[in-house]
Formats: sequence, C-alpha cells, structure tokens
Amino acid sequence: MKSNMFISMIILAGLIGIKGYSMKNDQINQVQVSVINYQGWDESVEINNNKIKMVIVPSIGRIMYFGFTGGENILWNNDKFQGQNIEYNDELLSKYFWANYGGDKVWTVEQKDFGKVMNRSWPPDETFDGGKFDFELLKNGVKIISKVSKYSNTRLIREITTEPGSNKFNISQTVICEGKNSKVPVTIWNVSQVLPPEKYVVDWNKESKFDGYLKYFKDKFDTEIKYLDGCMIINNVVNDTVKFGTDSKKFLSAVWHDKIFTQSFHYEENETYPDDGCPVEVFISTEFIEMELLSHLQKLEKDESLTFDIIWTLDELNSADNVKDIINYINEEKLND
Repeated sequence: MKSNMFISMIILAGLIGIKGYSMKNDQINQVQVSVINYQGWDESVEINNNKIKMVIVPSIGRIMYFGFTGGENILWNNDKFQGQNIEYNDELLSKYFWANYGGDKVWTVEQKDFGKVMNRSWPPDETFDGGKFDFELLKNGVKIISKVSKYSNTRLIREITTEPGSNKFNISQTVICEGKNSKVPVTIWNVSQVLPPEKYVVDWNKESKFDGYLKYFKDKFDTEIKYLDGCMIINNVVNDTVKFGTDSKKFLSAVWHDKIFTQSFHYEENETYPDDGCPVEVFISTEFIEMELLSHLQKLEKDESLTFDIIWTLDELNSADNVKDIINYINEEKLND
C-alpha cells in the first residue's frame, strides 16, 4: 500500500511538472500587455513580446521606451520632465515654451504650416505633442486616441501591436477630421527621439530630385556617405546640430555598435510630400537625434481620414563598422525590395 501511494505521488508530481512547463510555454507564447507606472507616469502601458519591450505613456501621448527585453532603451528620455504632465496655458505658449519629454510622437500638419494653423511657429500642437490621450488595451498591444485639436479640427489614433517573440512592432496611424475641414493639408509626421547612433541607412533613390541625393535644411555638412546595393549609409555627425532629408521610399535605420533600429513605411506614388518631397528626415543634435517619417499631404473634409502605417524593427548586429553585415541584414529583412 505504501508502494502504491509512493507511485501515485510520483505520477502526481509528474503531472504537476508537466502542467507547470505547459503554463510557462503558454506565457512565452503570449504578448504581455500591462498597465504600469513608468518613470512617475501612472497608467502607462507596457507591451512585452518576450524579445522586445515597448512602453507607451498615454498621458503625454508618446512612446517612451523601446528596446530588447532586459536591455537598453534606445529612445531618448528627457530627465528634466520625467513623470510630469505639463498643461499648456497662454503664458507658456506666448513664451514659445515646449515640454520636450523625449520618446516618439506625431505631428499632424507640416511644420511650415504651424503658423497658418496655430498663429504661432512654435511649439507644436499641444494636443498631439504632450497632450493626454485616451487608451484601450488590446490583446497584443494598445490603441491610443487623442483629443480633437482646436487648431486643425483633427484627431489622431495610433494602434500599436506585436506578435510573440517578434522583432517587429506594427504601428497603425490615422488622422480623422472632426470639424468642417482640416484648414490645411494634414500629414502624419512621426518624430522619434533616439540615442545618437553611429550610422544611418536609407534606401537609395537613384532618381532623387536632390543634389547628392540629400536635402540639407541649413548649411551642407561633411560626413562619410557610402552608396551600396541600393542603400545609402551615412555616418553620424558629431558635435553639431544639422538636419537632412531624403526622398527615399522604404525605410530609415539607425545603427549602433551592436544593434539596428529600422522604421519602414509605404510610399504613395504621385502624391505630394512635405518639405519639397521628403518622406524621410533626420535631425541631429548632441543629446539625441530625431528619426522622422512623413506621410503624404492630404486636405481632409469632415469625417475624412488619412492613414499612415509604419513598422518598427529592432535586431542585433555584429558590428556597425561592418558595412557588409548591415547590407545583408537590410536585404534579409526585405526592406530594400
């Protein structure tokens, strides 16, 4: 009888072990979506697919963390405004005050049209740049919804999802006109502030309208550029503040010594893009750089919308100095088809 009880205990222990193993595998094969406190911001949303983690802070309408699970955040965060929610008033706006939290956000009109829409050239529309968004948790991510801008009569919706173990996050973005019209043509202008990389990679538009394939927003600057296998590889500019744009049609990558971050998009032929036709722009400063993707321009009437879906990809890299590795990675990801 003791022997039978001992055997039963072994069988039971085995079953518990198998069940525990199964639950662990189930957890690995799921995307974990949690509401957390991030750096002092309550009701932040963490999305972890067990390879890459992202944190969205709806109270300021931004993505504030993106990196490998347990790894470094590649998005720059401004410690000066950590955990704060700045409410703009006439006094702050008249002083051209801008709460630059860092992370990733969206503008909905071309920067040169700020004055036409808001009667000021700076700061950006506070509805989208630092304004509070509502949010809905999804099975594999989150949807964030802005208020309606009193300047442009538009609302922004971003739906962010991923799959278990994936190196990609899908970001579906829509601007909807809620008033009579959008006053000026709208765009979906993604601005991602990231830690300074060693190199940038964009697809090489050999039919570019720009001299040297780049648009320089101020003075032309010197840096090493390599043209290889359909790509332009551009070394970062150190100790300077500059900006360039391209009429590339597929992607923008930032490369550090051990990883590569790519933002890819779909180009609409025969449409007009901001800044004389620049779907891709890079602003370089000493603290951070801005990776910017711009949709085409479209004037919206009431209830009309503009959609611009992008994909964020993060992967490991052997070396930023090995150009061949970078090109092989780009081709394997089929970003340069």
